[in-house]
Amino acid sequence: MKKTIYVSFEGIEKEAERFQALPNISSAKLGGINGQKSHPTYAEVAKGQYGYKMAIKIDYPSEKTSFTQLFPLVKDLAGNQPISFYYTDLLDGIEIKARCFEAGLAEIVKVEKMCSFFLLPSLA
Repeated sequence: MKKTIYVSFEGIEKEAERFQALPNISSAKLGGINGQKSHPTYAEVAKGQYGYKMAIKIDYPSEKTSFTQLFPLVKDLAGNQPISFYYTDLLDGIEIKARCFEAGLAEIVKVEKMCSFFLLPSLA
């Protein structure tokens, strides 16, 4: 079954290609998340206008990988920066919160429901 999570941290747009190269990822697409305008421009999202944050939409097959396996890989890409994870499935949100708590990272990881996501062209 296909699973989808969204991740955001400062400078994530520079890591978009590295997300695609992670093991067992079907796709990783750059976009703007949880903003208030339909079809924002790249510049609007980059500036945080209309409430948007840059994010990567990550699709992966649940039979090949899990959030538990993806979490340390995402953490490595983010370094010591605060990370936001967004979910569409409540059970995924619960799992994400549990894994962050177990890893002792509950203070630097924010978990929210994904309300809107718009794909953006990459800078590459």
